[in-house]
Amino acid sequence: MIEFIIENKLYVGYLMEFLAACAGTIHLLKVRNPRNGIKLFVGFLWFNFFYDLFGMYPIWAFYDNYQSAPFIKDTAFARNFWYYNNFYVIKYLLLSHLFILQLTHAESQGLRKILDRLKWVFLIYSIVCFASFGNYLYQYDYTVIIFGTFFLVGCIMGYLLQMLRTDQVLHFRSDLVFYIAIALILYELCIAPINIYAAYFNEGNMEFVQFYARILRYGNIYLYGMFIIGFLVTLRNARKTDTLA
Repeated sequence: MIEFIIENKLYVGYLMEFLAACAGTIHLLKVRNPRNGIKLFVGFLWFNFFYDLFGMYPIWAFYDNYQSAPFIKDTAFARNFWYYNNFYVIKYLLLSHLFILQLTHAESQGLRKILDRLKWVFLIYSIVCFASFGNYLYQYDYTVIIFGTFFLVGCIMGYLLQMLRTDQVLHFRSDLVFYIAIALILYELCIAPINIYAAYFNEGNMEFVQFYARILRYGNIYLYGMFIIGFLVTLRNARKTDTLA
């Protein structure tokens, strides 16, 4: 298992997740009045890190020859499709909520109500899909991923549109949510289509495994690297503000 992780450099993604969560925690400890929703976001980063660690159980079980978990051998739980189907729903709900919280200006209230309702529509659709016509245990539910991706991108666009319409745009460099938005919108539009082909991630398709792992590695470096930069830059700006005060 260790050889597989090192060969495919899977540790890079986990390291970036951990560093981003640490940077977020430091940000919360140092900034007096963090933006609305940032505590939620940092909590999500820690949740994401540990969830991904436990999500490696199929690799562990495979290389352990299922001695530690013989009850999952030759079952749907030998793969982690079900595990990440749950994760995608949680991820899109929490991240979209972060951007909905930013819609505080009067002209954005109509959009905020629409997105709030769509959030519940997405949750209900996901549950119905998993429980009925979806293939919850054996593959990623692509309709949920696509729905969630476009919903999240829509929430981000709503936030960016509000920024352009107000004087927030003058202070984008010190706005942590702006860094999060730019990181997520590019990542989601690039990585989500690749996840559709995750069913080919198996021992018989090692070329695809290596390609998939490489794309995720670079994607994670970009995504969590942007988060870290955002935390550090906005923390520095917050300290300058305190000094001037």
